[in-house]
Amino acid sequence: MTFTVEEYQRLQTSGARGATLFTIENTLYLGVPQLAEDIGDAKGDMNSGNSDVDSIIFIWHEGKFTEYQRIPCHGAESIEYFSIGERHFIAIANIRSGTSPNYDMHTQSKLYEWDGHLFNEIQQFDTFAAKNAHAFMIDNDHYLAFAEGVIDGADNGKTNTSNLYKWDGAAFTLHQSFPSAWGYCFYSFMIDNTHYLAFADQIGASVIYVLKKDKFEPFQSMSPDGGGRAFLLFSHADTHYLAFANMMTDSVLYQWDGRTFIEAQTLTGKAGRYFSILNYKNEQYLLRNNFISGSREAPQTKLKSVIYEWKETDFSEMLEITTYGATQMNAFKKDGDYFIVVSNSLSDDIRFRTDSVVYKIA
Repeated sequence: MTFTVEEYQRLQTSGARGATLFTIENTLYLGVPQLAEDIGDAKGDMNSGNSDVDSIIFIWHEGKFTEYQRIPCHGAESIEYFSIGERHFIAIANIRSGTSPNYDMHTQSKLYEWDGHLFNEIQQFDTFAAKNAHAFMIDNDHYLAFAEGVIDGADNGKTNTSNLYKWDGAAFTLHQSFPSAWGYCFYSFMIDNTHYLAFADQIGASVIYVLKKDKFEPFQSMSPDGGGRAFLLFSHADTHYLAFANMMTDSVLYQWDGRTFIEAQTLTGKAGRYFSILNYKNEQYLLRNNFISGSREAPQTKLKSVIYEWKETDFSEMLEITTYGATQMNAFKKDGDYFIVVSNSLSDDIRFRTDSVVYKIA
């Protein structure tokens, strides 16, 4: 079946880098990490701006999102919600601190715990250009990973690694490091009781790791020329699929053949940054947001992000949504209605101050 979307609500955001939906005690929240804010009337430039800007937590109240909490950050790129027992946490990955041109990529990413009313900082992590925080469980153990790195082969004073931490009951401690050039995303999943950890890299190959005893080892690599942004595992008709978003070339849908992932479908077009799934009226849809085309120096931010519909054996484009430097699209259901929230990061004239948008499915 097909559907349409209509604009439902605008959220005032600046350089929004994500739209993280989570629920605590039956209350819906939306976390929006913000990369930067514009500096006066300076010419729009996605590589500039003031990075010392708050991330925002919104709460769903009377049918709309309203601002609930601001958290001081440094170039926030990702908010990850998770729980350990009855405790609720968010981790925020920060890429840089400071104001153009004096940025410092050596900054702290942070962990916050919910006190029943607000999130409070409880731990800092020394990270280098962190762009993603990802939490997951294996058996009863809790892990938190940060995707790091930004410059290919540069002498940046830090070994280019992305890092995995393990919860020791009181804090997260370093468990394993992974080579990375321009790390963008970690994503964990399990198939046939085997645990995997996928890592997307902008410059080098993206790699899927498999758990062996208590460490991850390389299992399969993809896109050796880079461009990796994100992974998403889902199942359809008892078959496992892995969607791989690529900024530099076509995104790809892989199928699990029982031993490895094989290419099943090419999702044409550059600029892919993130995938998510919408389950609507017994049908499954794949949401793909497109970030920018062109170069970082002269980006085209006004693009069409895509909703795919499953047709017999693969996905076909069903609907396009105009987005502006879109960083995430996520669907949710509330009070019987279905919505899609899009985090937009750059206006048509390359300003950070641009609204993120909630759409209602009609």
